[in-house]
Amino acid sequence: MSIHRFLKTLSVSLLCALALSSCSASDSDGEESIATEQQDLSATWFGTLPGWGSKNTVMTSRGLGKLDVFRTVSGSVIFNRYTHTTGYDPPVNLGKPSGVTLASLAVTTNLQDAASNPRIDLFAAATNGAVYHKSSNTTFGVPTWSDWTLMNGITVKAPTVDAITVTSYGQRQLDLFWVTPAGNIGHTWAVNNAWVAIETGDNSGPAHLRMPNGTVLSPPIESVSIRSNRVDVVVGFPGPKAHLTWDNGWTGPTPMVCCQVGSLVAFGLHDFVLMKASSTSFELFGLRRAGVPADTEVLRFTYTIPSGSAGHSSGWPKTSSGRMAPTDWVFTNAGGSARIGDPNQTVDINQGLRWDQTRRDIMGWMATVPSGNLMWQMYIL
Repeated sequence: MSIHRFLKTLSVSLLCALALSSCSASDSDGEESIATEQQDLSATWFGTLPGWGSKNTVMTSRGLGKLDVFRTVSGSVIFNRYTHTTGYDPPVNLGKPSGVTLASLAVTTNLQDAASNPRIDLFAAATNGAVYHKSSNTTFGVPTWSDWTLMNGITVKAPTVDAITVTSYGQRQLDLFWVTPAGNIGHTWAVNNAWVAIETGDNSGPAHLRMPNGTVLSPPIESVSIRSNRVDVVVGFPGPKAHLTWDNGWTGPTPMVCCQVGSLVAFGLHDFVLMKASSTSFELFGLRRAGVPADTEVLRFTYTIPSGSAGHSSGWPKTSSGRMAPTDWVFTNAGGSARIGDPNQTVDINQGLRWDQTRRDIMGWMATVPSGNLMWQMYIL
């Protein structure tokens, strides 16, 4: 696909992106759109969000037809609220704590009662490694916000993109994870919205927060909750390197060996995101770079909780050599065709979210010349 045809196709995708509507771009001469070309798992659309340039983007949903998107701009946090009925509200600047520059974000919806009334809990790591917290009021509508507060006792390694992650597995419950400067996992948790304790794998800390083989970890770190009282954490670059699980007790971290397709050359993922698939499985969407100029692919891996049943496919799909095997290709510009963007550009993946019951959104970032940073988004039904 030529750059001219890519831009023509992308212009249609932009209209879809602005409306977050379910459409698929195609050329008038019948050429397949960039969102469906050479894929096993079809993306409904792929496009960019004009004026939303940011290397750090996270999102959460407070219910059907509702999406809350947060991104860093010049070290502060910008909030965009979307509903299917009203579209995007004007952006709101949530600012930053005095004297710091925010560099990495994490967000979750925290249900407050049996009626599923939600609040948003937003976390930000600063370039100095400190972590700050801000929360909304309990509402399905336009939120109001608390001040930024410092999370005492936490220091984050390499506080850039995907340096912290948070999830909520039950009402008024929070679990925040990060990688420590020593390369272990850090964890703090809240019960009834009150912080209980901080634990890390440093200095012979709990075994579930440090690698059994002594591997020093680095971000990215991502987490997901697929059912009540369960949390899965995946961490490591080039990764993933380790998988940690809480399910009424800790399991792991289990070393992970990524990745391979059949007998082809093994590879690692530059970045990855997690999202719920069902109450017994979750999906990892990983960004692979290879070649010069860099070819870029997004691949899907599906983890199924082991059940112990004979013949039940569980854990991570693996090749005969024991490496993680992808379930599907989602998106590719391998071979030089500009499907995620000009293959000479640097492409990153920021966060994924399953919302509106069956919709999966993935947001990322790409360097553009001469316009600067550009955010891209795809969704899959």
